[in-house]
Order: sequence, then C-alpha cells, then structure tokens
Amino acid sequence: MRFAPILRVRSTEKHISALKKLEAERQVIEKRREQQKQEGLVLAEKIRGMQVVLKRETGEEKHLFGQVTTRQIAEALAAQGVSLDHRMFHLKEPIRVVGSHTVEIHLQGGEVATLVVHVEKK
Repeated sequence: MRFAPILRVRSTEKHISALKKLEAERQVIEKRREQQKQEGLVLAEKIRGMQVVLKRETGEEKHLFGQVTTRQIAEALAAQGVSLDHRMFHLKEPIRVVGSHTVEIHLQGGEVATLVVHVEKK
C-alpha cells in the first residue's frame, strides 16, 4: 500500500506533461485558424469588387449550348489575377442562360464572397 502514493504522483506527472503538449498543439492550431481567417477576409474583400465576363455560343432565346462550369469561372478569375480552386465555387443552379449570375465562393476561415458572372452571347 505504501507504493500507491508514489505511483499516483508519477502518473500525475505524466498526465501533466501530456496535457501541456496538448495545450501547446491547441494553441498552434488556433494560430493557424486565425491566420487562415485573416487570409480569407483579405481575399474576400478583393473578390467582392470583381466581375467576370464570359462569352459563349447561344441558341434560340439566349440559351447556352451546354452550361458554364465552375472550372470556367475559376479560369476567368485566374486571368484577372486571383487563382482559386474550382471546388470553392458554389452555384445555386447551373448557368445555362445569358445574363448576370451570382456565384458564392467559400474561402478559408469560413468566409463567403460573392462574385458576379456576366454571360454574354459570342
């Protein structure tokens, strides 16, 4: 029985060191998340003032042959100097008609920016 307090102290010391390591890792993760959020805010402000114009072949009544994809929008935005992955773009419905459409872009840190896409007849 007299060994129990010694074992308890050693066990506690191990737990304390493990808790300190976990706390340090948590702080690193929090710093990374804050940095990503700040980068997302800066990028969102840059995107909010931008517009993309795409020219596509159309049929009767301004319907497109096919549809505008998120990959095409990402390429047009990259031509303006902002490179983003096409999977960040979210369309509420497929773009199949000439006109102005809004596209949501989900950025790092949970930021959401909206981009106006103008589809014109070629």
